[in-house]
Amino acid sequence: MTKEQKEKIMEVLRANELGAVATNSGATPELAVVAVSQTEELELIFATFNDTRKFQNIIKDPRVALVMGWDNEIGKNVQIEGTARLVSEDEREKIEEIHLKKNPRSLAFKNDPRQSYFIVTPQWFRYSNFSGGAKEVWEINV
Repeated sequence: MTKEQKEKIMEVLRANELGAVATNSGATPELAVVAVSQTEELELIFATFNDTRKFQNIIKDPRVALVMGWDNEIGKNVQIEGTARLVSEDEREKIEEIHLKKNPRSLAFKNDPRQSYFIVTPQWFRYSNFSGGAKEVWEINV
């Protein structure tokens, strides 16, 4: 991945608080809107309660797909496929800090004992830019 590609992906991720995450139940795909944050290494972070379908699906099958930036002012979006892993208690404070800085509304769930965090390590990106008449679309495996 080039520096320019990373910057374009980061622009979309930083500009959007919400994303759609798709998981696999084994019988059918399932989709949910979640608050998403990111690390400088392009890892994605989202939280969910441990009694949700997406939590159970990811524990059984960690492959996920996400979309960020579908209806925004910058006219760009990123599709991501990757592997999610449950954040350990040892790293939770650091991950939670990153997530809450971008998504302060998630603070309402911070002390809920059901709250768990996942980190997604991307393996594939599709970047699309249709802003201002531009058309730029590319895919990259990482």
